[in-house]
Amino acid sequence: MLSSNEIRKQFIDFFEKKKHKAVPSAPVIPIDDPTLLFTNAGMNQFKNIFLGQKKPEYLRVVNSQKCIRAGGKHNDLEEVGKDGYHHTFFEMLGNWSFGDYYKKEAITWAWELLTEIWKMPKDKLYATVHKTDEEAYELWKTETDINPDHIEYHEDKDNFWEMGATGPCGPCSEIHMDRGEEFCNLKHLENHKCKVNGDCHRFFELWNLVFIQYNRGKDGKLTPLANKFVDTGAGFERIVQVLQNKKSNYDTDLFQPIIQKISEMSEIEYFADDRGTSHRVISDHIRALTFALADGGMPSNEGRGYVLRRILRRAARHGRLLHLKKPFLYILVDTVVELMSHHYSELKERQAHIKLVIKTEEERFNLTLDNGISKFEEIKHNQLEIISDFLSRKDTLNWMKQLEKLRENYANNEAIKQMTKLIDNFANSEVMKQMKESMIQAKKLSEVYANNDTIKQMTKLAENFTNSEFMKQMKESVTQTKKLSEIYVNSDAIKQMKKLADDFANSEIMEQMKESMIQAKKLSKSLTIPGSNAFQLYDTFGFPLDLTKIMAEEKGLEVDVEGFQKEMEKQKIRGRESKNFDMKTSKISQLGLSTSIKTRFVGYQQHSIKTRIVKHYVDEEKKVVIVLEETPFYAESGGQVADIGEISNDGFKVKITEVQKENDVYFHFGKLVSGVINSEDVFAEIDKENRKNIAGNHTATHLLHKALREILGKHVQQKGSFVSPDHLRFDFTHFQQVSQRELVLIERIVNNKIRECIPLKIEIKEIKEARKEGAIALFGEKYDEKVRVVSIGDYSKELCGGTHLNFTGEIGFFKMTSESSIAAGIRRIEAITGFAAEKYVKILEDEIDEIGRFLNTPQFKIMEKMKKIISENKELHLKIRGFRIKSSGSKMDELIKQAPIINDIKVAAAKIKVSNPNEMRQIGDQLRDKLKSGIGVLIAETNGKVGILAIVTKDLTNKYHAGKIAGKIAEIVGGKGGGRPDMAMAGGKDVSKIDEAIKKVKEIIKEI
Repeated sequence: MLSSNEIRKQFIDFFEKKKHKAVPSAPVIPIDDPTLLFTNAGMNQFKNIFLGQKKPEYLRVVNSQKCIRAGGKHNDLEEVGKDGYHHTFFEMLGNWSFGDYYKKEAITWAWELLTEIWKMPKDKLYATVHKTDEEAYELWKTETDINPDHIEYHEDKDNFWEMGATGPCGPCSEIHMDRGEEFCNLKHLENHKCKVNGDCHRFFELWNLVFIQYNRGKDGKLTPLANKFVDTGAGFERIVQVLQNKKSNYDTDLFQPIIQKISEMSEIEYFADDRGTSHRVISDHIRALTFALADGGMPSNEGRGYVLRRILRRAARHGRLLHLKKPFLYILVDTVVELMSHHYSELKERQAHIKLVIKTEEERFNLTLDNGISKFEEIKHNQLEIISDFLSRKDTLNWMKQLEKLRENYANNEAIKQMTKLIDNFANSEVMKQMKESMIQAKKLSEVYANNDTIKQMTKLAENFTNSEFMKQMKESVTQTKKLSEIYVNSDAIKQMKKLADDFANSEIMEQMKESMIQAKKLSKSLTIPGSNAFQLYDTFGFPLDLTKIMAEEKGLEVDVEGFQKEMEKQKIRGRESKNFDMKTSKISQLGLSTSIKTRFVGYQQHSIKTRIVKHYVDEEKKVVIVLEETPFYAESGGQVADIGEISNDGFKVKITEVQKENDVYFHFGKLVSGVINSEDVFAEIDKENRKNIAGNHTATHLLHKALREILGKHVQQKGSFVSPDHLRFDFTHFQQVSQRELVLIERIVNNKIRECIPLKIEIKEIKEARKEGAIALFGEKYDEKVRVVSIGDYSKELCGGTHLNFTGEIGFFKMTSESSIAAGIRRIEAITGFAAEKYVKILEDEIDEIGRFLNTPQFKIMEKMKKIISENKELHLKIRGFRIKSSGSKMDELIKQAPIINDIKVAAAKIKVSNPNEMRQIGDQLRDKLKSGIGVLIAETNGKVGILAIVTKDLTNKYHAGKIAGKIAEIVGGKGGGRPDMAMAGGKDVSKIDEAIKKVKEIIKEI
């Protein structure tokens, strides 16, 4: 039996012999196509060739493309695991011709590979062609030895390929396999017929040969293309299934090692039926995650990152169904890498990174899941309580019984019996027979009418029919029917029926039924988890909607998906409203600029220029917006803040504080310092020192980015930045906190590069050339054909439009001030440079000096001294606590002696002083031991909050519950809590009500 690796190699080798160039798979995370969530087809990387936007490097190409379909238009996520062929991750084997060979070669080579190389049974293969593609039909018939009866014409739906509503398109020819009757899943349906492109699983598609020969215009018209293309795709997993003679993709060597590992970890055997759903889901999802993370994907809360997080959490949830409660997915990465790295070497290179990301996500999700499950159980309990309450209500049971009685009365009612007899008599009466006969005659008449040639014959026929015996019978039947209806209306049966209906409508039971219908409506709602609750699970606990749906289904409940979507929309609206309204935007609209106006930016070369004002606006507070013909001011962009400076002439001066760019127009915002703005030439000058500080921080950001990738790994990608004159901020992908050791190394590398005083080089290049040279681009950013490349010697090369220094040495000094998490998988480093960094270090030194003087210790011995002080402090606290607990013993004796008797039970309640909840528990234990039999309540103020401890001795827990007592007391002090029947703790916010709470303990005990 061929292995999957051998099958993939055979496919590529076959087409290489046919003079195809084997090209690597594109990443599953698209590099420069923002329209795609994931690479979902082999043709994605060649799209620009089909669109005529790029010349092909090779005319014939072959590859195996990694694909993910788990979001957007192509989304198989919900179907995965339910059958043997749906996947989120799959491989697409493909061969392409860019204006070279066409239909004949595509068809004959596909047939050759399937039947000669792979020896698939010819009698089991079918070929479909588009209903208009006679050329392809004839090629199949004459150039292959397929059974001619197995060549079928099909409609657009199955055999016409389109990239979109407009653009390249063409007919396609699909190759299908008949797997045999046993694969039909619709045998139970009457009149079902198995067929190619049918509804059952007997036939499935192996290979699609697309012939791109037209361009569809906006008017829908098809125009032949000058160059014709071939684009084929064969589902690798299905090919492997056939060649390994398996019934499901999951039975092949692509999945079985993963499934066996899952069974080994869970100690639950795999079955190919519904019992194996979780095994299939996990084995599929771990493949998708491994490949996506290897190609630069990261779980997050938006876009493709959210889809990856959803896939991971869905797999983790199915692990729970197999009793895998600890992180386990990351362990399966090794199996995936072992299976797939033979062809995809990047998996081996990034294996450690993939495992760490998945493990970190699993650990986070497990915490979330535990909290979320508790919340879900609370929601479920509330819903089921409503159902239980409804079904146990007396009036519900009452009307259900009466309804059953009514049904029996109705069945035995004399009026009903008479009514039934009357209907039976009418059905078998002579008049009914005559009416049936008249219908037959009418049918004959319509046939004669339809076949008659002349109006005369029709007229004569109509007259004969009108005067015929049949017509007389027809009239008689109508008369009898009329009489029958009169009898029917006046009969006793009908009167009895009407009376019965009136009595029922006005009866008590009808009122109960109306009420029950209202309750039933509420009941149906209670069987559904409200959208607001589902959204809370999503928003607060990170539960994807599909996870909530799965858990709900397990409990026989549904989820209000529409309500969930409404809550999502509300959140989006809140997000939009929470953004500050930008007054600058309203000023921009007031300028009424022509769309042809553009500002020429000269700030890379010049810091001050003479230019002209195109438009300006001044408000009552002398706030100004100015548009210049040319400007040296850098506008806020790419995370870099704008320049500041002045615009002036002899008649006025404006201090510029911000610059924004929109459609190549630069808007300079500021304050009119003096004079009145005029239309004469002006002098525009930036603050050079401010620009230098910004440039220093921006250049340092590039050094930091490179150092991060060196120390943490190539997976580090920029996710955002902020560059100002005072400091810099850099957000990047990383799965865990950057260690102190790593931070030291990163900072050292940056400062070493600063000391090397490396020259910067700035060039304008073709984007293709820049990428070939290894220039780093912002992930997901769309660039023009010409890009600005900033190189720092041979060390760093990035696409960047910002301002920079000439040499790294001009930065002076780099100091990191913080490292933190801003989102799952996203870290943030903040830093300062130059004089700001020196000043920061000086402040730290002064602080250390001050501490040393305070401790009367040299700087290098401060840590040793601090450890000693902390250790001594702990010892003292322990001693104090021991004294307090000891002294509380005698206080407890006094408290018990004075405790009142309530309901024949001793109740000891007091306000105490403690330093923490632990101490409170210890004093509570003392009180319980001394009480022997009774109830104790202790209340204390700790750190501005109220702490409550309630204890009930074991002999009284059948009557009193400590958790309920603590909860009632907590309500008084503005809090809540609960616990075990014998001991419970609670808390509150209002310390002013502690005395009131102590006084009310007696009342609470009496009530309980």
